[in-house]
Amino acid sequence: MSEPAQRPVAEAAADAAGLRRAFARSVRFNLQAEFFIHVIRVGGLVFLAHRLAPSDFGLLRILIVIVGLAGLTSNGGFCEALIQRQTLSGAHESTALCLTMFLSIITAGALFFAAPLIAWAMAMPDLTGMVRLIALPLLVEGASGISNARLRRDLKYGTLAVADVFAELAFLVVASALLMSGRPRLSLAAGLGARSLVRGGITIGFGTFRVKHMPTLLAARELWQFASRSFGGQGLVLISQNADYVVVGRLLGNVELGYYSLAWDLLRFVPERLYRIVGRVTLPVFSRLQNQDAELSAHYYDLIAMLARLLIPAMAVIAVAAPTVVATLYGAKWLPAAVPLRILALGLTLVGLRLAIGSVYYAKNHPEFDIYLHGVRVTLIVAVIGLLAPYGLIAVCIGMSAIESVIGVAGQWIVCTLLGLQKTRLASSIIPGVLTAAGCAAAAAIAVALGNLIALDRPLKLALILAFSGGVFLWRERESLFSMLQASSAAANTTQAVAPAIAPVIGG
Repeated sequence: MSEPAQRPVAEAAADAAGLRRAFARSVRFNLQAEFFIHVIRVGGLVFLAHRLAPSDFGLLRILIVIVGLAGLTSNGGFCEALIQRQTLSGAHESTALCLTMFLSIITAGALFFAAPLIAWAMAMPDLTGMVRLIALPLLVEGASGISNARLRRDLKYGTLAVADVFAELAFLVVASALLMSGRPRLSLAAGLGARSLVRGGITIGFGTFRVKHMPTLLAARELWQFASRSFGGQGLVLISQNADYVVVGRLLGNVELGYYSLAWDLLRFVPERLYRIVGRVTLPVFSRLQNQDAELSAHYYDLIAMLARLLIPAMAVIAVAAPTVVATLYGAKWLPAAVPLRILALGLTLVGLRLAIGSVYYAKNHPEFDIYLHGVRVTLIVAVIGLLAPYGLIAVCIGMSAIESVIGVAGQWIVCTLLGLQKTRLASSIIPGVLTAAGCAAAAAIAVALGNLIALDRPLKLALILAFSGGVFLWRERESLFSMLQASSAAANTTQAVAPAIAPVIGG
């Protein structure tokens, strides 16, 4: 074969190797950040949960919903448009910066002046001061959106990892300081504000984005073609992810919302960690593979298989050990959250398995699929919770778990259709995870029974549960874990240091 024919092949191989290294490096940074965030967040949540009432956490959940909506309106879909676009000019970046700055100012001002209306609509008077407290920090975080997008596009997650860690630390320090100074009701709101302020400030200060071109109307039009659909899709995703909190808080009150929120947060902990480690890297990676359906299908299959082996066993153990987990971590006053936690476990498992479907939709230039899917989800949430709320929180949780199951199956169906991936083949990818989960759940049940029999204290019982179920998990997954350790010890570069379960996602 002649040299001109060989050159494109060599260049393609070099590009693929570079993509693998960049992906692995990003996953490594995310993994390191999530370790520190895990320590800070879990320790802080346990500390605060023992000193604050469930009603305080109900208010916190509403504030988190407001923060999410503010972040969405501040970037208007332009951040994702920068990431997805194959050819990006300086005019695109400067135009997106001007637009997101304008949107951030409008959003922060609207929140400040609309705070009393929000409090009235939720029947929670204390929200007025809390919403105004977080308005300015949200302006700073909104202004950091384009720097964030540039870092994500370039797969430079080191700065973002640092920003996330220090933001979580700021939340804990500020919330604890106000709590200890006798202002418990403001502690969580101020902590949220500190988190946004620190994360936005670090991203802006240490990001790689610099303005080098003037914004143009043409660039705005080109970005808007994707950004408008992205904004609509993300908007419905965000609304559907938080509609249940709003409706539960409005119909059942912030005490029941506190229990409901704690149950969701416990179950979401593992899926969210997986998303932040691997899931949020899938959009830039899948976007580079957007025209290669066969490869993208194979990588998506491998990702689902990996998620199932990690996620389903964790959900099963949490469901079995729910009362022990809740009472040990947060105190006996939170025990009413144990039954909702068990009921919601099935739905949350399917939520975790669909963490990358949005990346497929966006990479394939179909963000509108999020609009369709989550539009149905919002409709179901409002209808089902509205009907079941008079029967109490348990009935609402049953309805929500059913909704998540339906949406999870529908979302995977769309991905399979879009990529030409056989549905039975994708379903087969979760079987090893289900088998491991069955063993872990049985081990956890035995540990619970043994702990009750010998009257162990809650912390010791929880340790016994983790030991039994962890042992089963290590035995079931010993081959993949051993391969991971071998690859890590023999690695001479970052790509080889990443677990083989993750590397196939980008074609290793």
